[in-house]
This record gives sequence, C-alpha cells and structure tokens, in this order.
Amino acid sequence: MDIHEYQAKEILSGYGVPVGVGGLAYSPEQAAYRAQEIGGKSGLLKRKSILAHVVKQVVLKYVKAAKRFLEQLKNYSEKTDYTPNR
Repeated sequence: MDIHEYQAKEILSGYGVPVGVGGLAYSPEQAAYRAQEIGGKSGLLKRKSILAHVVKQVVLKYVKAAKRFLEQLKNYSEKTDYTPNR
C-alpha cells in the first residue's frame, strides 16, 4: 500500500500521535513563505524519499502494535464467556 505523507500525518494525528507541521514548496520563495507561515525563520528541509521512509516506519510500528492489541483482545474474548448486550 502506498501512502502519501499528508495521509500518514492525518491518520497518525487521528490516533493522537504528534506530527510535525509542514508544507510543500516548489521554489525558495515558497519555502520562505511556508517557513514564515509555520512560525519559524527557517525550515528544516528533508528529501521526500527519506521522509517517506521514516513515515512508513512509524506507520508500520503503529500497525504492528494495533495488530498485537487486536490479537490479545481476540485471545481474551475467546477465554471469557462474554456476550455483548445488543
């Protein structure tokens, strides 16, 4: 599955994971504007491929944690005689 950085940030922030503020710039002038918009004098620039790799690793970490949680929940529900009220 391919996921864009803005999509990953949206997903992660929905789960309470802190994400950095940023913006896309195609020129030095746009980069300066984005930095000012964010509230800084200068911005940290990362290559898209490096950032994509980092975001992917973070997403994978949380997906694995969610899978472990769901597996534990499944195991727990199989061991108990719990029936949800409907």
